[in-house]
Amino acid sequence: MSGKLNIGDVSIDGKVEIVDEDRLCYLVRNISKGATGLRTISKQLLDEFVAFYAANPDATANDARNTLSGQTEIDKYEYGYASTLMIMAKMVLDNLAETSQKHLSLLNHEEHPFQQIFYGAPGTGKSHKVKEFLELNKVPKENIFRTTFHPDSDYSTFVGTYKPIMERISEHLFNKNELISKLNEMKKQGITYSPHKFGAKYWYSLKQLSNADIKDILSACELSDNYTVEIVKGIAIGEDLLKKSKESKIVYGFIPQVFLNAYMQAYRKPDEEIYLIIEEINRGNCAQIFGDLFQLLDRDEDGYSEYTIKADADLRAFLEENLGADNPGIKDGELCLPSNFYIYATMNTSDQSLFPIDSAFKRRWDWDYEPIKYKNTGWVIDIHGIKYSWISFQKEINKRIFDATSSEDKMLGDYFVNPLNKVITEKMFLNKVLFYLWNDVCKDGEGDIFKLSDTENISFSDLHGDDGIQKLVSMMEYLGVQRSYDDANAQAEDGINDGFNESTKKHLKVVFPDNTVFYSDNSIETLVETINKIGPEKVANLGIMMSGFEFVSKHKITVDEDASNYGYSQKPLNDGYSQKILENGYYVITKSTNVVKQKQLLEISNKLSLNLLVTVE
Repeated sequence: MSGKLNIGDVSIDGKVEIVDEDRLCYLVRNISKGATGLRTISKQLLDEFVAFYAANPDATANDARNTLSGQTEIDKYEYGYASTLMIMAKMVLDNLAETSQKHLSLLNHEEHPFQQIFYGAPGTGKSHKVKEFLELNKVPKENIFRTTFHPDSDYSTFVGTYKPIMERISEHLFNKNELISKLNEMKKQGITYSPHKFGAKYWYSLKQLSNADIKDILSACELSDNYTVEIVKGIAIGEDLLKKSKESKIVYGFIPQVFLNAYMQAYRKPDEEIYLIIEEINRGNCAQIFGDLFQLLDRDEDGYSEYTIKADADLRAFLEENLGADNPGIKDGELCLPSNFYIYATMNTSDQSLFPIDSAFKRRWDWDYEPIKYKNTGWVIDIHGIKYSWISFQKEINKRIFDATSSEDKMLGDYFVNPLNKVITEKMFLNKVLFYLWNDVCKDGEGDIFKLSDTENISFSDLHGDDGIQKLVSMMEYLGVQRSYDDANAQAEDGINDGFNESTKKHLKVVFPDNTVFYSDNSIETLVETINKIGPEKVANLGIMMSGFEFVSKHKITVDEDASNYGYSQKPLNDGYSQKILENGYYVITKSTNVVKQKQLLEISNKLSLNLLVTVE
């Protein structure tokens, strides 16, 4: 059978009602030409009509009778009820369509849940994802309601409560029915120019209404639409008079908050989707904030609350005044979430929630995990002109966090910071990124992040001292954070001929903690001066190698050694520039780019704990 009818089903025109059924037949109450009768309709025969009508939706009952009669073993005389059968066939197909639509709706709501929490590590783009969804679906701003939970959030700040407010005497808000009574009263009293004076006296309430509402008031008072102009003039006079009056009083009024505002909007705009966005949902006491609203979060397959709740007297009075007592949003004094009302929330898994979220609350939400994607490839960290790759830093730090905690909760997300022009400044990096790592990740000594070498640790305060920049650069080098691609290439292009071309645009600069600065238009001189100040013997003992030779040693490289090491296809090191003499009979290899020289000096600084600031500028 293509579909089925249920006892109690009635056709749209009311002429056919399913009274009863058994395995083979329906008992049908039929109204025809003013007469009511009961008929027994074969389910097998109905299946024929359903199939026919589905294939021929514009066919008449006679078309069906002529086509189907006698073609099966069913008694041909039963086709005399062709009109009833066609109505029933349409009822079956309508039920099938409704079922299909419900199924489609369920599929859509699996992808587009009524209540959803987006969770993940800080900065993974949870709020951004919600924003993109709203923009993609072109949800108007007036249909989006936002709030952020915090430890002091409660039911009154989420739903609403009575509060003392200053109210000018003329600003009492009357509803439309009350205004009709007021105008009728003025009319009965015989007040001259009553619409004009009515507009001036009740301007505040009238200003909240549309012209159509004002016309409805006039019509209810048996006054012509032409008086709309007089009321509008009166509104302007009343508003002007209020500006000149300072008379006011303290009154108590029910003040709705974000949930109630979104709730009312959903019932005012039943054909539009309304979204309540809750940021940081796990930072508030959800049990306290939602209160009895918790029960409304159970939705049926159509999106409505399975269980309604009784509104208290204050809330009921407010909703009845603003929605109307017959509105489904407060009918019989009960609250019910409609199918166009969506609640989306975000949650950082790293937050140390003051209030746990219980499992009963959790299971009423769909959950969407937002992973770290490492996609901001163009972002750089700028430390005193040295640019490091944000992704390289992100990956290195997240690896260390996971190794230390076996958890992804405290990792750095892609949008942990929001830099201008993709550049994370030194200040932003210190005060946002490193401050978070120090306080939330490394406070118990975990993470192995704040170090200058395998044996030397630093504190967050060390990065703000006189030599803070040097230590920060040393820390980044120890972590193995890569330079940004563009910065490294630019420096390599500018510094590739150091020692050969004095017109090089960028040069090596070294700053010692005692504020000694080596900086000239020849980076080789800067290198030599730096190593001499450190002590060539100390550097030589580090065993740093370059091109198969000791970077600093007392050995002068010969042409023959150079050739044997490099091959004749390459330019020899020993060309007059490859080595420079140092103090105490030491030599240093100098044939390298500024970037290489910088890395060599930073390696020396780290191994000897010198806290040098080495830049190329």
